[in-house]
Order: sequence, then C-alpha cells, then structure tokens
Amino acid sequence: MNRIPDEDLLEAIRELNKKTRKTPPTRDQMDEFGEYYGRSYTLRFGSWNEAVSAAGLEPREPIDSDFLDEPESCPLCKRNEPELDFHHWRYGDEKQGCYLCRNCHDSIHEDEAQPSVNSDWLIKAVENLVNDHLEYHGDLDTHEILSRYNVTSPNLVEYAIQQIESEDDQYD
Repeated sequence: MNRIPDEDLLEAIRELNKKTRKTPPTRDQMDEFGEYYGRSYTLRFGSWNEAVSAAGLEPREPIDSDFLDEPESCPLCKRNEPELDFHHWRYGDEKQGCYLCRNCHDSIHEDEAQPSVNSDWLIKAVENLVNDHLEYHGDLDTHEILSRYNVTSPNLVEYAIQQIESEDDQYD
C-alpha cells in the first residue's frame, strides 16, 4: 500500500483553497473537488480542522457542542457509523442542522438539492429528507421531523409533506 505523504495531502488543501477561494475549504469540498477524500485527512490528522491547521490555514470555528451533540447513530437510518457528517440547513451565524451518516447526507442532496447547483436547494433537500424519513420511519409527523433533524422551518416540512401526500393521491 502506497502511503500518500503528509505534505502532499496538505498541499492539496492549499490548492483547493486557491481554487474555491474559501478559507479554508470544507471537507465536503475536498470530497467533491479535491485530489483526495476528506476522510483521509481525518484518519491521518485526527480531524479535518487539524489538517487545515497543519496546512497553514485558519480552521473554521467548530460547531458549539451546546448547539447539537453528535449522536451515536444516524437519526435517519439508525446505522451506527464511526463518524457522522454535520448537515447544514443554514450556514453562518445561525448554524442549524443535524448529524447524518454519509449515505443519508448524500441522499438529502440528490436531485439538485445543493446550494452550488440550485437556488431552491433547501426546499428540495427538505423534500428528500421527508421522503427518506417516511421510508425509514413510516410517518409524516411534522414535529418529529423538525425535532429529529433540526430543520429550519415548519413550513418547509409541511410543504414537503403536502408534496408527498399529493403524489400519493395521484396513485390512488
């Protein structure tokens, strides 16, 4: 097995930082646009922020532990994963989101539910979440979805539920 030198990994962070003009780039950006997978950095350096620091960049502020503690399993699919990803419903000062396993995180962002692809990404992402929640948990309870996934708006959840119910009515 060829081990990638630490300096090559760190240089890839610096290069991605130049490409994305984000200081620093995120682990998700490394997965999507970088030379190596973000998980490689976590395994090698202990965390993404530690790798960013080692690359000479200022890490982003960590999410306050008071904000939301990482659960032992994915709240959507219930799989126990060694590391969950934080899915943001909002960025900036109003950090809002939930931890999900990589598969569920990716499922929520399917069908153009990404801020870089679609200005209405949040509506689509909540629709994907509600669909997945129905599949895994068998219910469409607005309060349960809001509290389990820390979604930004009851209106978005209710809209997604209406979309699912109207699709179901078409097939009845």
